Amino acid sequence: MTASNQQIPYWGIFTKSRRTRRRSIKVDPTEDPKQTALYEMTENFELIDLFTATFWKELVIDHTLIFYRIWSTIVSIFFLYNCIFIVIRQTYYRFHMAYMTTWFSIDYTSDAVYLFDMFVSSRIGYIENGLVIYDVKKLLRYYIHSKYFRIDVISILPTDLFYIVLGSSATMIRLNRLIRLYRMRQFFDILETRTSFPNLIRIIHLIVYVALLIHWNACIYYAISAWIGLGTDHWVYPNEVINFAVLPKEHLYLSMRHQYIMPLWWSMQTLTTIGETEPPVKTISYIYVIIAFMFGVLIFASIFGNVGAMINNSNLVKDNFRSRLDGVKRYMQNRQVDIELQTRVLKWFDYTWEKRQIIDENLSLQCLPHNLQTEIAMQVHLETLRKVRIFQDCEPGLLHELVLKLRLQVFSPGDFVCRKGTKPEILGEGASRLDLPQCATGT
Repeated sequence: MTASNQQIPYWGIFTKSRRTRRRSIKVDPTEDPKQTALYEMTENFELIDLFTATFWKELVIDHTLIFYRIWSTIVSIFFLYNCIFIVIRQTYYRFHMAYMTTWFSIDYTSDAVYLFDMFVSSRIGYIENGLVIYDVKKLLRYYIHSKYFRIDVISILPTDLFYIVLGSSATMIRLNRLIRLYRMRQFFDILETRTSFPNLIRIIHLIVYVALLIHWNACIYYAISAWIGLGTDHWVYPNEVINFAVLPKEHLYLSMRHQYIMPLWWSMQTLTTIGETEPPVKTISYIYVIIAFMFGVLIFASIFGNVGAMINNSNLVKDNFRSRLDGVKRYMQNRQVDIELQTRVLKWFDYTWEKRQIIDENLSLQCLPHNLQTEIAMQVHLETLRKVRIFQDCEPGLLHELVLKLRLQVFSPGDFVCRKGTKPEILGEGASRLDLPQCATGT
């Protein structure tokens, strides 16, 4: 298929495969501009052929790659859909019936996503004895014996068959879909490890849980009100017919939007214990309000605890820096160091903080193995070494050893960088003045 005038669909190009461990292709350049552009884009890559059974039989997924992150996002979205709309459709019958076809379409799409997620989970490589396992049979066996397999099976049980007995409005039979909560937690864990703003992700994670709890509390309040009787007392949701002799069609209490917003407002006030709500009247109302207040106390404790920990973590570096600065200042005052030298020391601290320089780099990298420390040091210091003429023709092994010996030092203007006969210094940033025969002076 190399004729220049033949029109080849893009998916057809992907089916031209050559034999590799994973069925993949490279396309030869042709006169067709579309195919030539595709070749230029893929000549350094191997495009996976998704249209062969061999690919799906041999597929192994690396959970550190972007595909798994995207897939976890999709699964989390469908989990949130189930978590939000199962209870609201059960509580508000009119809302469920108005869009019933749409709801069932999304329901079974989410079930399909859950099923495919089981396949994805059974193909995720794991580490055994320091090596990543790529054997598909071992991966499947590992997944089946894990606790997540049992959770996934329970979450996909065909409880929708109970619609035949209970009717199409009994959406609470799908509550087992919420058991897959761990996938959303894994999604947020992935975001925390990959983002540069982990504290922001933790706050969003906490807000999601609090918002879901407030949402469920609002729906349960309306359901209890309907069970007791709308408008039968001042605690339950008002009944339009009882409270208003003449009720216009556009009255606020007839709106499905208001039927949800008002319980949501009540739920927010109850769980956050801010503001006042009507006291309950009946026993079941008292029991429910007591439980809601208990959850509200837990919410406040969780919010204050998590936010306080996040603030402390975000200020940890700054607090350590200030602690060192205060210690140096106290020492200079106790030892009666002259003002000029104190000013130079404070300027050095100011410059170090402004440039976000780490005072002790070794302490930050101590937790890493030797090879990773070497690679980081190579990326950080290699360009600095290459500036020195005597190191430009050195063997790579020597450079590897040298970069591990380099230590960052910050000098203030006017400081002596080095003296004759002392260890050499390599200038990374700034400029220096050679003061023969004494030393080089930093500027």
